[in-house]
Amino acid sequence: MKDGRLEKKYICPVADRKHLFFPPTPELLADTSIPIVLVEAEKSVLALVAWSRRIGRKILPIGLGGVYGWKCKVGIKETSTGERVPETGPVPDLNICRDKRLTYVLLDANCRTNPMVQAAKRDLVAQLRKQGAEVRILDLPGGDDVNGPDDFIAVRGDETMRKLFDDEVDGAALLNDIEAYIRQFVVLTSEQADVLAVYVLHTHVIDAGRFTPYIQVWSAVKRSGKSRVLEVLQLLVHKPWKTGRVSAAALVRKIAKIAPTLLLDESDAAFNADNKDYSETLRGILNDGFYRGGCTTVCVKHEGDWDPKDFPVFCPKVIAGIGMNKLPDTVRDRSIPIELKRRAPNERVEDFDTEDEIEAVKPLVERIQKWAQQNGERLKSWPKPGKLSIDDRKRDICNPLLKIADLVGSEWHERVSNAFVSILTDARPDSDVKVLSDIRDAFDHKEVDRISSEDLVSYLNELEGSPWGEFSRGKGITKNRLAILLEPFDIRPDKVRFGDRTLQGYRRERFEDSFNRYLPHDRPEQPEQCPFAGSETPIQPGTQPELEMEQAPVPERSISVPERVPFQKCENPSIHAGCSDVPFQSQKMQVNENSKFEWKGAKYKPNLDPRLYRETK
Repeated sequence: MKDGRLEKKYICPVADRKHLFFPPTPELLADTSIPIVLVEAEKSVLALVAWSRRIGRKILPIGLGGVYGWKCKVGIKETSTGERVPETGPVPDLNICRDKRLTYVLLDANCRTNPMVQAAKRDLVAQLRKQGAEVRILDLPGGDDVNGPDDFIAVRGDETMRKLFDDEVDGAALLNDIEAYIRQFVVLTSEQADVLAVYVLHTHVIDAGRFTPYIQVWSAVKRSGKSRVLEVLQLLVHKPWKTGRVSAAALVRKIAKIAPTLLLDESDAAFNADNKDYSETLRGILNDGFYRGGCTTVCVKHEGDWDPKDFPVFCPKVIAGIGMNKLPDTVRDRSIPIELKRRAPNERVEDFDTEDEIEAVKPLVERIQKWAQQNGERLKSWPKPGKLSIDDRKRDICNPLLKIADLVGSEWHERVSNAFVSILTDARPDSDVKVLSDIRDAFDHKEVDRISSEDLVSYLNELEGSPWGEFSRGKGITKNRLAILLEPFDIRPDKVRFGDRTLQGYRRERFEDSFNRYLPHDRPEQPEQCPFAGSETPIQPGTQPELEMEQAPVPERSISVPERVPFQKCENPSIHAGCSDVPFQSQKMQVNENSKFEWKGAKYKPNLDPRLYRETK
């Protein structure tokens, strides 16, 4: 003590970062079934040991000696520039948290407001999960001069600390139970069920993010379970509002008033209805409602006049309907598709009765709500998860759900990541991108660089498995409709020469930019050939004793070119300039005594890099 204050915050010396602080309870160290509680200060360790003995609960508190006390210098490493710098890693003592051992992370209350402490907690949790520990995060409430667990026990009492441990909801077990409940009543793939389970939690922590993806539940035909999915979700999501048709005015105002989870059924009918006012209002809500602050403007009557008013429309939305392409492109682009199929005779589900299930699902809903209360603030500061192997827009709509899975644990993070890759890469492309892909195949199949509109339409309509044969009301795609599809890509039919005829058609060069931008690069590019590559006759051994390859990086080839071409002397040729457009007579090459390349019959320095060769004596 100095001047009435602690001179040192921690017992461990400042320079000692190789050990954690274990309590003087050797009997707890031998039993690996006892949960570990990681805290910052040594005094918190001693307070928790005394607390656990008073209430008869076995735990092993371990002191980190600060939020980054679990790290130490483990060696020296070289940077990309060759500089040798200290390498840090976890202290060896942290290895006690492994092999699925239950480990609580209980940092001081200032973790809620201190970004540095929040970052340290995330790093610690990531390291523990990397080691295989089963991690639970406890948030210590602040206030009343409470910061560490020792303060909390002294001020709030033993029972309050017991409640903090007992009330923590296991997120992984909760997601497993949500998935199992949904699959009782609906036939889904495991990937689809994983996504829907995480989406249920997402609706309860919507305030923790700035964006919300939509769920598009669709099927090719009726009676495939779309409405049943909405009925089951209605019992689980936050503030559910299930509707099939509602007036445009009521739709906007109710969303703005209560920010529900919108469960919209029969969306195919909504966008095909004669009521364009409703369709356009719904389109605006879906376009602007995926980000926080998104509004739809509606005219309202005010003092005998009509004034425009902005209504906030940000909320989670699950949209069900027949056909994947019935939604506007902009809405589909913000949605995760869940394709349902009619149940096969060997697939069994339980009967669903809403009245019975309202009571049966109450314990699960209470756990969901409690998990949301405990983790809503954590999600706000939780870092973005790692990138998936999907395009940027799809990755953006996945991030809110991936953050939840990452917070819950590594197992669910892996499951949801794999589910997104499976669902989003298998999703059917939009018709405008599909037509680009099929046109590229047409050029490749016909091995041409130009094609007439008539031939291209004929190829598309005959393409097996494509939508073009019945694209226009059961009839094939027409030349005019094809031109409309390609217009957004700035590609238009033009007069193209085909032998002695001039027809309306397309040149491949007009498509190349769109091919590169919108189609996957799954075809290996052909390497650019050397002007001399592809010669038919290889140089025979011993025909050129004057030349010897320095490292033989280039295969030896003879040069066979047309005759009757005039030669000209080149005094200073560039060793990098191409000569693929300039033919030369076939000649043999040798090196003269000045180490200059000469052709027998005429002096010329061909386009070979002399650095690849050396003169031999």
